[in-house]
Amino acid sequence: MATAEETGTDTGSGHAAPADTAAGAAGAAGSAAAASAGTGDPLSMLRAQFAAQAADNPGLAMLLQFMQQGAAARSAAAEVVDERTERPESPQRLSDDEIATLVRGSEAQSLEIEALRTRNDMIAAALGACHVCFGEDAWCLNCGGAGKAGSVRPEPVAYARFVKPLLRRLRPAGNGVQRASDPPSFPMSWPAEGRQ
Repeated sequence: MATAEETGTDTGSGHAAPADTAAGAAGAAGSAAAASAGTGDPLSMLRAQFAAQAADNPGLAMLLQFMQQGAAARSAAAEVVDERTERPESPQRLSDDEIATLVRGSEAQSLEIEALRTRNDMIAAALGACHVCFGEDAWCLNCGGAGKAGSVRPEPVAYARFVKPLLRRLRPAGNGVQRASDPPSFPMSWPAEGRQ
């Protein structure tokens, strides 16, 4: 009478496993495990243990075969990635003059950004608007989107510097009643430049 190992059936689970697959996996794993048993690699040691038991356990032989196929697929994928990845050229060392030029440019940009921020803050104060978003960002941490122009009382010095000159220019000629601090009483029309 043939045993379960000879027929390739696992009598405990009722699943069939070809005897040559189990033996082939066990033989391949056994030779690989023997070659790497002295390396101390935990995965190799696990494979060696599985290979030793695979002849008696077809399920374990199948697991060992899957592990070997996964390792082969990972190594093939790693080779493809290595082929596709170009090695960047080593960076060239900049001369001291080039570094000094970059530092001067960076300092000039920092000064310009600071000047623009200061001007932005003054115009926002003149208009009574949020200096961060002018009321255009509902997620603004400063105003929550409620900081549109006129949302707060304008700062008097900034108002006198930026808004009053505009109002004086827009004031109609010959009307002595209107003050420069009052809004214009006529419909404002801007040049059509840039409009589509």
